[in-house]
Formats: sequence, C-alpha cells, structure tokens
Amino acid sequence: MLLKNTRLNHLRVLSFHLFGTLLMLIALFYLHFSTDAVLVFLVIWVVYSLPVVILHIRYLNLNKEVEYEVYSNKIVQRKSGEVKVITTTEIKKIIIYMAPNKRNSNGIQLLPFESYYYMKVVLKNGESLIITCLLVSNLKLFMSTIQGVYYQHTRKLFCYPN
Repeated sequence: MLLKNTRLNHLRVLSFHLFGTLLMLIALFYLHFSTDAVLVFLVIWVVYSLPVVILHIRYLNLNKEVEYEVYSNKIVQRKSGEVKVITTTEIKKIIIYMAPNKRNSNGIQLLPFESYYYMKVVLKNGESLIITCLLVSNLKLFMSTIQGVYYQHTRKLFCYPN
C-alpha cells in the first residue's frame, strides 16, 4: 500500500469545508449580497475556516516530500531521497488520533476540521512517525495491511500533531 500526498486526498479532506462554503455563498445569493449579510457570513466563514487552514498547513508541513510503502511486516519511509525501513518488530504501537464522530462510523460531522486525523507510529527506540490523513485515504485498509501491531484509538476534537 503506497501512501503519498495526492490532490484527491486533499480534496477528500477539504470536501466538508468546501460544501459548507458553497452553502454560505448560495445563502448570500438569496440574500442579494446585502452588506449586513456579507459581513455576518464573512465573520462566520473566517471562524469556520481558520481551524481548517491551521490544520491543513501543519499536516502539509509534516508530510512534505514523504512517501510510505506499507507491507504486512514493515513500513518503508522515503523522505528527501533517504530510505528508512521499519519492521513491525520495531513498532511499539500506533496511536490514531481522530474526532469522536469519525471514530464511530455513525457519527455526524458538524465542523470541517473533524475530517482531519493522524497516526503516530511509536517505535521501541523512542522515535515516532506522523502519518496524516493527507497520505492515508483508507484508514481501515491501512490497519488491515500492517499485522501484529497494537493500535490505540484516541479521541481528540482538534487533531493538531505536536
């Protein structure tokens, strides 16, 4: 399984935000773009968008020029021309940070930043890898690919990796 930054992954993560923005523009159209409505919607849109911008930039910086190949017994990391192989015996655990509604498949998404999640692969030597949702399009497939590793799910409303 190859994990890398793709436009499709970006679009998938941003889709809820883009849909919300479209709904706001349609509402403004029906309000004839009156000055008061534009000001109110502009304030709402900034509050609605700021967390998404912060998370997206952070996730981009963490996974810039990084690719992972995931196999049943190892993870191969390619970063800036360097190749690092991590076997499952070197992995202590994988912590998955995601919004509470994403953890439950029946949860309803209310805010655009709830689309963001990341995984922290903690190694036995103390190092860790961060794999964000900009790389992983299918989390269940990722989890079924790597075998023999302990997964820990952590619920976090605003999934900002340190």
